[in-house]
Formats: sequence, C-alpha cells, structure tokens
Amino acid sequence: MHQGKAVDVVIAGSGISGLTSALSAQEARARVLVLEKAPETGGTSAVSGGMVWCAADLDAWLEVQPGGDPEMGWALIENFFEGIEWLRGQGVALEDFGDYAP
Repeated sequence: MHQGKAVDVVIAGSGISGLTSALSAQEARARVLVLEKAPETGGTSAVSGGMVWCAADLDAWLEVQPGGDPEMGWALIENFFEGIEWLRGQGVALEDFGDYAP
C-alpha cells in the first residue's frame, strides 16, 4: 500500500506495458507508483505463456490488430529487437524460437 510518499510517475495497470513503463521510468530515476485493480500482477501477459511476439511486417500486424494505429504498429516492428535486447539487459532470460508460429 502506498503510504503518501511523493512520486513522479503513476502507472495504471501491472501488465507488460505498465511494468515496462515503470522500469523505464525508474531507469530515469523517477519515483514510480504502480496501481493494479486485480489481486495479481501481470494483466493479460500473465496468461500469454511468457511469449513475446511481433509481426514480420505492418500488414501482418494489422491482421492481428484490425483498426490498430499503423504508426504504433510500425514503431513496434521497427523497435522490436532493440526492445528484446533491453529486456535481456534487465536480466530477463529469453529463448529465441526464430520463426516459430503456433
């Protein structure tokens, strides 16, 4: 429980986006508060089986994210491998399955 201490950033949700944002903010020396309404952390990433996925190109991404913002999709695709290396730098153990597709 938060005890009234000053924070610089408040993150709503402890899914992969929220926790990644919190870690990035902490790297920048921000004081972070993560708020989660569920009894456990993880959001939908807790049920993803730990898989980190990215589409091969924008058309494939839009098939999975119909109506998605193409600029956001392209940003994900363009920066995916940089993000993977950042995760590894945080001590996250990742296996490379290459072109694995379920």
